[in-house]
Amino acid sequence: MKRYWKIISLCVLTVLILGFFYIQSGLAAKEDIKVEFEKVSGNQAELEKILFYGDYEIGNIYQSLHFTNQETIDINQLSLLQSLNRELSSPYYKKLVKEYRSFMRGKIFTTNSFYEDEKILAYAELDYQSAKKSSFDIDVLDKKSGETTSIKLDLPEKEKYNWADVSEVQAIDGKLKVFVRGFQVTGTSEINLYTFDIDKEKLEENEVLLSTSEKENNWSDIRMINSYQSSGYERYILFNIETQQVETYEDESSMEMKDNLETANKELIIYDIETGKTNKMVTDDEMIGFLDAASVYDSTLFIPIQVENRFEINQYDIEKQVWGKKITFDVPAPEDGHSPGPYMKLMNGKFYLVSATKKGHSLVVGDISTGKTLYEGIMKVKKDGVEQSDYRLYIHEMETVQ
Repeated sequence: MKRYWKIISLCVLTVLILGFFYIQSGLAAKEDIKVEFEKVSGNQAELEKILFYGDYEIGNIYQSLHFTNQETIDINQLSLLQSLNRELSSPYYKKLVKEYRSFMRGKIFTTNSFYEDEKILAYAELDYQSAKKSSFDIDVLDKKSGETTSIKLDLPEKEKYNWADVSEVQAIDGKLKVFVRGFQVTGTSEINLYTFDIDKEKLEENEVLLSTSEKENNWSDIRMINSYQSSGYERYILFNIETQQVETYEDESSMEMKDNLETANKELIIYDIETGKTNKMVTDDEMIGFLDAASVYDSTLFIPIQVENRFEINQYDIEKQVWGKKITFDVPAPEDGHSPGPYMKLMNGKFYLVSATKKGHSLVVGDISTGKTLYEGIMKVKKDGVEQSDYRLYIHEMETVQ
């Protein structure tokens, strides 16, 4: 009898949860939120194919939004299935599922696991379950023939890792290059490059590109800086090796161990996929700036730095290994201490800057090589057609859509 009561209780709980979800969705659906763009100057075409990811907050209402200059998607209004798999709301994944439904079946939607060009669509995922059970799951679709090549392979030397995952996938000359970030049982980390021969369906080479050393009172890590949203070809891959000194001491009053972290060193490394060479950048902390917003365009690395009420974009010529002219432009100061700071994104050879103002959120699009403004406008939030005030809009990501 207890068994039946457990089943009944589980069913009731499920119904209540689903009911609550649909009630919340129904209430949210009554609030038609839309982000509109009002041009101040420049070319309106600069907004085409640009997708913004943001969060809208007013009072105790908090909603996640995906929006372009054509439409606004309120995440609260998605169906139950879409809410459980929010990546489907991304135009890029919608496109892939629509055009390659069979290939996309069973895939995990993380951009760093996909690579696409005019000839192929590739997917590489590392199913890491434990040091004894971890394997590659690789599929490559030939767009012309419609045939899929699959490679299943255990992760080499998997026993030396506590964890490992795919950071980037690239393809060149019939080879699929999979970058894997691994955290070793020794406490160190490394970046491995696994090169697969697509035609022969086998692992051709396994190379340790970068690794950290184990030193007493030191902590270090390796991060890939390239755009997380990009799934196309990138010749240059940027890595940051950060080392911190750890001072461990015992607090006499509480007898607890505490760590005092101070950044000791940062190294920027550029890997050239075409030559297979790595080069250490000549730099200092003042030139590094917002590494997470860095972008490579052609053979130049652009790194933005915010200084008071202005942005500076440092340019580094990768081939000549020298720093170029710095581009500087002003940004409006936040209207109050609660307004979000400016959001900067470098992509497609352009910079996109969003800043909070009294009239809404200003959007500036400019050329990162010259600093010339290509578009300037105001982003305004409307609810049921009425312009809102006293709200906050946090932009946390942007991408180009096809």
